[in-house]
Amino acid sequence: FPIDDDDKIVGGYTNR
Repeated sequence: FPIDDDDKIVGGYTNR
């Protein structure tokens, strides 16, 4: 699951 919501809307976990 995305901890740092960088691209969590699109489903890509950029930060974490």
